[in-house]
Amino acid sequence: MAGKPAPKKEIDFQLAAENAPVQIIYTDVNGTILYANAAAEKITGYTRDQLIGGNPRLWGQQMSKEYYAAMWRTIKDDRRRYTGEITNRRKNGEMYIADVRIAPILGKNGALRGFVSIEIDITERKRAQGEIQAQNRKLFELYAAIDELRVRDQALLESIGEGLIAVDPESKVLLINPQAERLLHIDLQRALGKHHTALYTLLDQHGKAVPPVQWPTQEVLNTGRKVTLVNCPFLLLDGTRVQLDITSSPVLVNAKLIGVIHIIRPTVRRSTLRRLFTRPRNGTPR
Repeated sequence: MAGKPAPKKEIDFQLAAENAPVQIIYTDVNGTILYANAAAEKITGYTRDQLIGGNPRLWGQQMSKEYYAAMWRTIKDDRRRYTGEITNRRKNGEMYIADVRIAPILGKNGALRGFVSIEIDITERKRAQGEIQAQNRKLFELYAAIDELRVRDQALLESIGEGLIAVDPESKVLLINPQAERLLHIDLQRALGKHHTALYTLLDQHGKAVPPVQWPTQEVLNTGRKVTLVNCPFLLLDGTRVQLDITSSPVLVNAKLIGVIHIIRPTVRRSTLRRLFTRPRNGTPR
């Protein structure tokens, strides 16, 4: 006699679990795996045959004993759901971070029948969050350093009204003020995070591009000393050529070089300076 076919709802649930983009594992009360969906194979790297009859220790055992003891106490003794982040290891040895949710399965009489767990690989999300946090730390350190320089150096304070670009030790842009945007014809949102050599080109006096290794940024990073260039030709992204003065200063926090601040301003011609500062005694320009 043929066995009774599975109810439609049960079939639908099995199909949903099998096609779910997250890892779903069903175990008995001792943690032996009775079911693993396709995503579990993809995430852990183990085949279905290797998973069924095995134990989550296959890809686990990367956390402390205290962590696992607390988890088992929650789901087995207290019979409550467990939620947390866990570090696991794929079959190929690659470490990854997962958001894990484990729930006890109880029978009608309250007896514990097993556990169902859902895991989501959040490694990339955590990496992105880490990059954002690192970027924020760099910005905080640079802002703190700028505030310190404002107090220490009145000349720099006055120059903050000119163009300002701050870069990290990898020469990636962390900060650009509005005046720098205007002088260099660039947009803040498009510039942040990019290598500053992608925003403009320094030219020598013959109009040839200066290699990035010879730019002031690299000299400051190599020597830790301030560098000033006067009447320096810049080739901007829109093809415009401008003459600018640039002063590049190291940013130090606790004696550690954390970046470079560039102060840029339009070059003032000597003839203009003579007109400004050469005046007759009655104060009327000559």
